[in-house]
Amino acid sequence: MRLLRTIACTGPVLLAATACAPTPPSSGTSPPGLLIENVRVFDPRSGTFSPPTALLVRGNRIAGIGDAGALATGIAHLDAGGRYALPGLWDAHVHFSFLTMGGDSLLRATLEGFVRNGVTSVRDVGGPLDTIGALSRRVAAGEMLGPRVHYTGPVISRSPLDRDFQQLNAGPLPGTGLVVETPAEIDAILDRLVRGGASMTKAIDRWDAPLLRYFVGAAKARSLRVVWDPGLPILNPVPIDSALAIGVSSIEHGRAAWPSVLRDDLRREVEAFLTPGVDYATGESLLLRLMAMGEASVVPERLAALAERWARTGIYFCPTLRLAERNLENPPESYRAPFEGLLAVSRLFALELSARGVKLLVGQDFIDPAGTVGEMEAMARAGVSNIEILRGATLYPAEWLGVDDRFGTLEAGKTADILIVDRDPLERLEHLGSVWRVVYDGVLQARR
Repeated sequence: MRLLRTIACTGPVLLAATACAPTPPSSGTSPPGLLIENVRVFDPRSGTFSPPTALLVRGNRIAGIGDAGALATGIAHLDAGGRYALPGLWDAHVHFSFLTMGGDSLLRATLEGFVRNGVTSVRDVGGPLDTIGALSRRVAAGEMLGPRVHYTGPVISRSPLDRDFQQLNAGPLPGTGLVVETPAEIDAILDRLVRGGASMTKAIDRWDAPLLRYFVGAAKARSLRVVWDPGLPILNPVPIDSALAIGVSSIEHGRAAWPSVLRDDLRREVEAFLTPGVDYATGESLLLRLMAMGEASVVPERLAALAERWARTGIYFCPTLRLAERNLENPPESYRAPFEGLLAVSRLFALELSARGVKLLVGQDFIDPAGTVGEMEAMARAGVSNIEILRGATLYPAEWLGVDDRFGTLEAGKTADILIVDRDPLERLEHLGSVWRVVYDGVLQARR
């Protein structure tokens, strides 16, 4: 089942082929103040742009928004010509530690590329604690230009650890994945994460509900948010309705809801397979057959009920739809129909959950500076509204991490992370690629 693992975990096979961080200094021009005039300011809460106005930056903060003459004199002025300003974007699902495998030049160029594209903060959800912690600190210290890196450290699983993570542990990235079996082991790992500066933790794969419940409680007692990846499509020992009841903080990947909304006959097949100690490799034919059924495997009423229950919990959802799309770019013919089914249900779940009030996070599950906007476009292809997608790249991740007092909107007193684009992204999300200027931590960056 090795090929299927590329659609089920944090993406190590694909990527190998290719505590909130302190505010980092940035490279570029840093005047005593900057007045950006004639700019339309996006409000994620209302989902609208203002008429042309002025936005004043002093230090690394937004000092005010309003009439240019009343805001400031004697400082640098920048006429935006009626362009569109948004809060700096977030990517909620990256794995930056894989960049360290390619050397420092690739690392620097890629991280800088994120900032040049207006992505000023990320959630790194799986990598060795020491590696990603050191990278985050280098950015924060101004040693290199890159987005703020908020991180989980390693993915944490029950035994057996996925084979891809075993290979990474034995080779280029030791500590990418860890195994726990007891509450004492959970406590020891979570304490290490706290000491290492993590602000969240990630559980993946073959947990049972009682131990996952302990993990979530122990993490929250340490102020760590819990990212939950249920693993393979459909063959999940802890289905999403159980994860919602346990109280994880966010759920990853569009396919995550699948086991909880299956038809009764298919659910019985899955439950018969998921016996204690089962070898998941023996379930490949079952999995491929169910995946190929796509939306025909889903009970719409169950999906609607799940979406409404999910929305009431306040748990966020990061669908990583571009990952499902990439599976279809050049698959073996025997996998084409299963991958088509996987993409169809992933899009269905993202649309249904968003429409019923679940907050979606934008995350690409790759390390591409243009991939954040690419993921937003993939969400739009699923039918999610542009307003909700923009919220998922600005306001929602800041809320999720508890830093919306500093990030996520353009308001007086907040950190001056500003993306200015030529064209209205509410009309077409691809307009986010028309970057005109980026202000990062109050500093006007050199033009891309």
